[in-house]
Amino acid sequence: MAKPKLLWVSDNPLFSFIGQSIVTRQVLSRIHERYEVAVAGFGTPPDAQQSIFGGLPYEIYVIQRWDQDGLHKVIDEFDPDVVLLSHDCWLFPWLKETKDKYHNKKFIGWFTIDGEPLSVHWKNIFDCCDLILSPTEYGRQVIKEKLFYTPVKVVPYGVDRKLYKPRESKEQIIAELAALGMKVNIDPECFIAIFWGHNQSKKNLPALYDAWKSANMQDEKAILLYVIHGYKAQKGKWILPGDWDWRAELDDPSVVVLERTYPDHIMSRLVQLADTMVFPSIGEGFGLPALEAMSCGIPVITTDYAGVTEFCHHDQNAMMVPGVMMAGEFNVRRIAVDPVILGDEIRRMHRIWSKRPDLYQQMSDCAQETAEFYSWDRSAKLITEAIDRVVDEQYKREWCVSRI
Repeated sequence: MAKPKLLWVSDNPLFSFIGQSIVTRQVLSRIHERYEVAVAGFGTPPDAQQSIFGGLPYEIYVIQRWDQDGLHKVIDEFDPDVVLLSHDCWLFPWLKETKDKYHNKKFIGWFTIDGEPLSVHWKNIFDCCDLILSPTEYGRQVIKEKLFYTPVKVVPYGVDRKLYKPRESKEQIIAELAALGMKVNIDPECFIAIFWGHNQSKKNLPALYDAWKSANMQDEKAILLYVIHGYKAQKGKWILPGDWDWRAELDDPSVVVLERTYPDHIMSRLVQLADTMVFPSIGEGFGLPALEAMSCGIPVITTDYAGVTEFCHHDQNAMMVPGVMMAGEFNVRRIAVDPVILGDEIRRMHRIWSKRPDLYQQMSDCAQETAEFYSWDRSAKLITEAIDRVVDEQYKREWCVSRI
């Protein structure tokens, strides 16, 4: 019997960045023997995509951004049984037309919901999905406020605990990085706060810098480490798109910026080097970097909103920063963070780290215990169940009844 054919579609020209790439790689590496898999990325440079998926048994299609005809050509050529739309595919207003054209195909959406209530922009994607998945219960509840006729299930992300694990010592991590050809000029005696991710407005990078100054961390033996992701495109050139012109603003020697996307084995070492992870996003659909930090036993400082609230708990494994609701483009409400309040929490984390090592260790242990509940094996198992039930045509009755 032939394997079911799965087309995994993602929209993001930065496909080799941390979030979407990690989710795709981790899940597909676990399910590709069960299905015949192809990956389609909108706007992703071919060499950037091959650097992520090269050597893996997937057919890789590169489609121009917003190119409906390009997606239809891929569907015609690969002829999948199931099309899984992940992450930012909801932006495409023509998806309902695609579903109407390929009405014999099953469409699954796996979407991160980073604010609420949802705007009308989401209607097109919901209308074309036979099943919707969210990585958080928060996202599921937000979707169900607007949607009554399509099943919505929670499929959380995971964490690679072989890579993201507690360090033995900062000195050892610095030595390991040096052996990998990366010299890190950071005093291991310092308090190290880390942010890693995209330089985009929702990540609130300028607010983090303002918070660092507000906390007067320059007066302490402390380092703020930004790891800002980019991808290596044609001819080896690094592309570093970003909303914040940090070069024009940074004038603090206690702030270190690394600009590029590092391989997982290096990125995990940089995370292990930290004493806290600061993640002041205005809204996250899940917050994978925060979970990776927790897997290393690193307490997190983050905003008290959206997806991260499912596993970040104030004064247990994290410090949650309250915010003020504001209007957003695609979500009616977003959260605005006061840099002074964020700075107070950074200062408080430093005080616990330096003055109360027993309390810091409790937070570290709690963070690690939280991360143990999340695994990519479980994510892959739930995705497999979703695909199989969609193909089997029995999922609607079974899952709708299970939610009553």
